[in-house]
Amino acid sequence: MSGKTSTSVSASATTATSTSQAQQQQQTKLKLQLEDALLTAKSVSFAKMSLDFSAIARIAAAIGNPKKCRVVKLDLRDNNLGDAGGCLIASSLASNRSIRSLSLRGIFITAATASALAVALTLNDTLCHLDLRSNRLTANVVESIITALNKKEGLHLHNLDLGDNRFERRPEIISRLLNDPNITLRTLNISAIIPVASESDTLAIALESALIKNSSLTSLIARGNYFTSTGISHIANALARRAYPLFLLDIAYNPLIGNAGLEYIATLLRNQSSLVCLYLENCGITERGALTLANELIHSSLLLLDLGLNDIGAEGAASLIRATSTICDLNLSAIFSTGDASTTVGKKSDIICTALSENKLIVNFKFAKNNIGQQGVLKFSTLLRNNNTLQSLSLESNRINGIGLQFLGDSLQTSSSSLKHLNLSFNRDICDQFALYELIEFSRGLQSLSIEETVSYAALPHILMAVEGNNIIKKLNITFSSSSPGSQLSDVTAPIVQKILDKLRNNRMEGQVAEPGEHMLYKAIGLTSMHHHFAVLGSGFSHDCCVYVAGRTCKTVYRLCSSILLCFMRDLEAFVWGTEQTQVSVTTSGQEPMGTPSVPLEWLTSPSPPATTSSS
Repeated sequence: MSGKTSTSVSASATTATSTSQAQQQQQTKLKLQLEDALLTAKSVSFAKMSLDFSAIARIAAAIGNPKKCRVVKLDLRDNNLGDAGGCLIASSLASNRSIRSLSLRGIFITAATASALAVALTLNDTLCHLDLRSNRLTANVVESIITALNKKEGLHLHNLDLGDNRFERRPEIISRLLNDPNITLRTLNISAIIPVASESDTLAIALESALIKNSSLTSLIARGNYFTSTGISHIANALARRAYPLFLLDIAYNPLIGNAGLEYIATLLRNQSSLVCLYLENCGITERGALTLANELIHSSLLLLDLGLNDIGAEGAASLIRATSTICDLNLSAIFSTGDASTTVGKKSDIICTALSENKLIVNFKFAKNNIGQQGVLKFSTLLRNNNTLQSLSLESNRINGIGLQFLGDSLQTSSSSLKHLNLSFNRDICDQFALYELIEFSRGLQSLSIEETVSYAALPHILMAVEGNNIIKKLNITFSSSSPGSQLSDVTAPIVQKILDKLRNNRMEGQVAEPGEHMLYKAIGLTSMHHHFAVLGSGFSHDCCVYVAGRTCKTVYRLCSSILLCFMRDLEAFVWGTEQTQVSVTTSGQEPMGTPSVPLEWLTSPSPPATTSSS
């Protein structure tokens, strides 16, 4: 008996040793691949990887080699680098000559790291974008960075993100940052830097004096700072008196602004013609405020307006759509009050669609989370038959069912439809696989479709048949939830996924060259839980490819993913595989991974508009 026990223990020990060796080999292989990626790829993300010191040291050594490092964009967000790791990255940045964008969001910057970073900023000649969001930066740390920027001659840093840092109740630091003649920021993010509502007016007053004197800033992002109507009056006054143009203003998620604060914005639009992008999401605006804004839109030069999460109702929304003479990108998501039962869903949608049918300018329209259901989607289907302007439509989270999907499919079969991008994600009542098949195969001009959390793996064969019969569609965004029936990636479904990816890739390679930044995204979620997933992201051109592997991926997924990813390997200069509890992203074009938020019309923050709209 004891002999069997010892044999069993010995076998277990041998198995554990072999497993440990395999893990070490995998880790060693990963580290070598990471280093190779840093020397060959243009954009690399190590977000949320829980990097250990050895990995940080390798990253620092690679980016500190100015002769070999080619990385243009480096993302280290949400890693606790510590004093030693943070100082290593900062010191390597001083000698780097390629990185233009660096994200240090949520890395818990310490005083030592901040000091090293300040020194690096005085020596680095290439960094243009620095993300320091969510670092609990103290006022002293921010001042040390400002002092370093002040000492630098020929400063290239134009975009600075200081959002979600409380500054120890010293908003006057922003005045110093904007008024320093040696600091020429074009984009500044100061979202959520005010801890309590009572101090919001102090920030607004500081911004007023700073904006009037500043001559370089073109984009200001100040979300979630408890701004009231009084605070907005100071900001609007500054922009009205400012001699230099501000193109983008984002004051979303300040619900205390209300209709009273919106009147100051409306007056600004009447007298200030440079504002191009305006974000007012969740600002406590009602139908009355929307009507006030509509009266002034005729005088504005706005191209983008975001009024989502404001209870402006159908009539308020319709007045805005009819009044605009310049807006081409409009967000009216979640604009209906849940307690408003005076008008039916169909009637509300009819009012919106009638206004859209009269508008010949809006190209991108977002109408998510308005619970329009089958009645509402019928109105939009009728609109799409006759509208030859709308190119992108988002109807996510609108309780659309299979019958609604049939309505949309029928409308997209007409040659007059101009729609290229359709988002139907999070409409969990869509279960008609045949309707989905018809929507994809027979749509005349649809180039991308998003159906996250909408169908199960059982729909994959129908999607494959549809894609095989369509030479136009180039992008699919599909997410499968573990709560959906048949949500298991298997040896049967994995080859189907690969065939879908191959066909989409071929569609992108045929005909005209894809637009800059055009991507295809496929996600499979729910293998063992909602956190177990992998993602594949690529574009089909050798100069513009990306593979993205994320999450606590199980061994089964590794085995199945390997064949799916093979179709991208020939396009990649560098490839990184994510191990358990890691997230790795590598691109060869300097573009952001899918899901990374970006400010529209980035050319506004450049000295002059570039030839294309690709990310800088």
